[in-house]
Amino acid sequence: MNIVAKQARITKFIWLLPVIAAAVIGAVQLSQPHALFGVQQYDDGAYIGGALQLLSGKMPYRNFVFVQPSGVLLILVPVAVSGHLTSLRLAVALSRCLTVLATVVDIAIASSIVRHRGVATTVAVGTVLAIYPATFSADRAFLIEPWLDLFILLGIKLLFTKDNFSSDKKVLFAGILIGFAGTLKAMAIVMAVVCLVVLIRHRKKMLNFFIGLLLGFGIPTLPFFLLAPSSYIHDVIVVQLIRNAATTTPILARLAFLLGTRQNGIGPVGISSMESLARLIAIGVAAILLIFMFLPIVFKKTHSLDVFILLSVLATGAAMMLPQIFYAHYGWYFIPFLAISLGLSLERSLKVIPYLKKRIRLSWSIDITTTLVAVTIVILAIRVAIGISAYSDQIISKAGDPGPDIASVVPSNTCVVSDAAILLITANRYDTSGNCPDLVDATGTWLALDPTHPERSHGSLNKELVTAWKDWFAQSSYVVLSKPHTFRIPWNNSLEKYFSNHFYLYKVKGAFIYKRR
Repeated sequence: MNIVAKQARITKFIWLLPVIAAAVIGAVQLSQPHALFGVQQYDDGAYIGGALQLLSGKMPYRNFVFVQPSGVLLILVPVAVSGHLTSLRLAVALSRCLTVLATVVDIAIASSIVRHRGVATTVAVGTVLAIYPATFSADRAFLIEPWLDLFILLGIKLLFTKDNFSSDKKVLFAGILIGFAGTLKAMAIVMAVVCLVVLIRHRKKMLNFFIGLLLGFGIPTLPFFLLAPSSYIHDVIVVQLIRNAATTTPILARLAFLLGTRQNGIGPVGISSMESLARLIAIGVAAILLIFMFLPIVFKKTHSLDVFILLSVLATGAAMMLPQIFYAHYGWYFIPFLAISLGLSLERSLKVIPYLKKRIRLSWSIDITTTLVAVTIVILAIRVAIGISAYSDQIISKAGDPGPDIASVVPSNTCVVSDAAILLITANRYDTSGNCPDLVDATGTWLALDPTHPERSHGSLNKELVTAWKDWFAQSSYVVLSKPHTFRIPWNNSLEKYFSNHFYLYKVKGAFIYKRR
């Protein structure tokens, strides 16, 4: 009896192993040189810079351009406060630690959603997420996707009690959480629609969920919207709908990113080979979902959770094909639903084994086949984890940490402008005082002012955008650029002449530092 109880206790905690593995992988990633303070990504500088501006009393959409919904700024306000109390450099490190933690929590929640379906299903979901190659792209800096999934997965956890819908009260709170996810990224609308579709036969629950959506999205958004309604609509909605990109990411390339065969340290090196492998994996995944998810739904031998998860995979996968340009970290929005669907498919496939044993005399061959498949999966998981670790180490080590060098040249309490705010933030030189530039996102500002002719498109330059940069240069004593002729600045003859007349290259230390003449 004691042995049975001990085995039950061990089984109870086995599902946490992938979560622990993900935490270890994240900790190792953060321990690499330049991981905490280096310039890993452009985006986190824009988000942290926006939160710093908000903390100083400047409002997004009204006082400075910000092309994302306001939720990301609200999440980062505590980080900005810590930056003021300590240093902005430490705030960068804190934001990255919290993002890795959010990723680990995502894995824990996704696993817990299917925990009632057995240990194998739970461990499979956690393992897929823990070794997912694009995890590194999503959590090496503060990016929105891990936080977006955090609130969506929490909402799904509340929406369902095991395989069926929860009480009306829980459904209301599920709507609030998914509504707040919409304040982080408009892509959350996809999941909100899926939830409403599966609730369509439960009118009261559907109404409660819809009210929750309005509360979750409206309360955090309304103050910012009321202060600058036209700018909010233009910057957050219109710009995202009409924006162009200099290039378009092909469908196969998106599949390669989504399925983890491209730029992940494993598998084939050539781009065409990565995309061909992605095509094969996609066919295999589609076959699995057809047999173990779609057909049971057709024959009505399934649960509300299964219907919801299959719709979620299809909807989020289709949504990944809509943006003109695709980045690897987008995949983190999609992968939890694919992982859960694969876990549920595994559970259904395991139910087939006892049936086959009864029908086939050579039952030992099924046991051997099952064992070989399990061992193969474990070996592949280890191989993927090692590949991801090597790849992330290589990328992080190349990134560099220019913060201390910039700080050694640029005096504190000096107005500085940069094409990448992260350069100034990690150097503790991002000033939000009233007389200094309020630029937080050079790319976003370009899109807001001229969405049809984005950077690198070689289109005609927007006069308002050029004037804005001239004003920011006029406010600054120093200019810190990632490159001498950075593509994020709308250089034309007039702006180049103004810049060369007022600034000269003072130092090259981690970045190109220009000083006012």
